[in-house]
Amino acid sequence: MLFCLLGAVEARPGTDAVPVDLGSPLQRVLLGLLLTERDRPVSLDRIVTELWGDAPPADPEGSVHTYVSRLRRVVEPGRRAGTPAEVLLRTPSGYRLAVPAEAVDADRFAGLAAEVRELGTRGRSAEALATADRALALWRGPVPLEDAGDRDFAVHARSRLESLRLTCQEDRLGALLALGRPEDVVPEAEGLVALHPLRERPWVLLVDALHAGGRTADALARYAEVHRLLDDELGVSPGPALREAQSRALRGEPTAAPRPAPAPPAPAPPTPAA
Repeated sequence: MLFCLLGAVEARPGTDAVPVDLGSPLQRVLLGLLLTERDRPVSLDRIVTELWGDAPPADPEGSVHTYVSRLRRVVEPGRRAGTPAEVLLRTPSGYRLAVPAEAVDADRFAGLAAEVRELGTRGRSAEALATADRALALWRGPVPLEDAGDRDFAVHARSRLESLRLTCQEDRLGALLALGRPEDVVPEAEGLVALHPLRERPWVLLVDALHAGGRTADALARYAEVHRLLDDELGVSPGPALREAQSRALRGEPTAAPRPAPAPPAPAPPTPAA
């Protein structure tokens, strides 16, 4: 069974198979929660809090047990009645979903994104580009865990995954630039600076790509734009990487092969309910 979090919560019996019926919306939320904590126990108290917040039903534990029983039929379709569960396991305080990382698209994406960064650091730009394309193709929608709304676990997971996706997109553009394809970088970098105007790395990629593509005047104009923006919004000047990109354009120097920026720190996990 393969599980999907990069979009709607889904379970599929194979890569190209049709998603199976996960049942009620709250069963989908429960599966999403267990997948974000893959192979770690999740307490019953936390499950109740994540599913219902401050307004649980009359018998929340009974409802959770019912959802688990139904989900077991989905994630363990071959298990015979009365035999011990092997995937959705009962723990002393709650439940644990025992599935490998390769069975969850979000975990596969994180692994590929780390590989992109390593390949870029080693100067293997063509492989980095191909790996980034594979990683980003795993996304099936703009919002991870879109079924789970603004529940704490979903907000935390969404923040981590969206940050990782943005870094992977930047690493991909860095690989394109290193391969001498600035004309492919410019439109995508323009899209990133529009979405994340105060993030410097997309501006570095844009300035370098414009300069490398023979549009040095445009590169310097965009540098001046981000300089004003950072000063107006944050009261700061461009960082070293942006200043170096401007210097290359001013001096007519070749665009340097971009080094991957440091990976962003993972947000602190939410405090589980007692």
